[in-house]
Amino acid sequence: MLFDRHISTFGLNTECKRVLGEWKFENQRRAFLWFLPFLQSRLHRLQMEQDIIHKPGYLIYIGSGNSAESIRNYQPVKDVGLALQSANLPLRRMLEKKGNRKQSGYGRRDRFFQVKDSIQLTVEYRPAFYYVLLEDVFTTGATALEASRILKRKCEAKVFVLSLFMAD
Repeated sequence: MLFDRHISTFGLNTECKRVLGEWKFENQRRAFLWFLPFLQSRLHRLQMEQDIIHKPGYLIYIGSGNSAESIRNYQPVKDVGLALQSANLPLRRMLEKKGNRKQSGYGRRDRFFQVKDSIQLTVEYRPAFYYVLLEDVFTTGATALEASRILKRKCEAKVFVLSLFMAD
């Protein structure tokens, strides 16, 4: 694995799928607030670990592609990042999707091939000791692997993936 660790908050059960759908597709922008305390707790524990405590890091997310703009006028994971960021871990949009390819349209096996070269660095990129990549749903890990590959190609940083939901 290219990323150093994946930390997930909830499995993607029926209730979580309902909240995820409301949050992402029914414009319930503040639906993420019900799981925010759990994310804050996981992030705090990560930041207290000996190998990264007091080191410079960034909380980052992958900007939605153009196809998401037709569904909603906000970026759900960015909202979570804004609520989680701190002076020691500022939020940055260092990565963005290229084109309109959606991972959800592909089967598990195909996702790893489709995600290759579908993410790029933005002008907000800054080198750091570590990054915490926020994701809404961790399905196969293909997006996290590609994002980590891009970041680690630029610097020797640790990359941790923090996802709200873990798909079965």
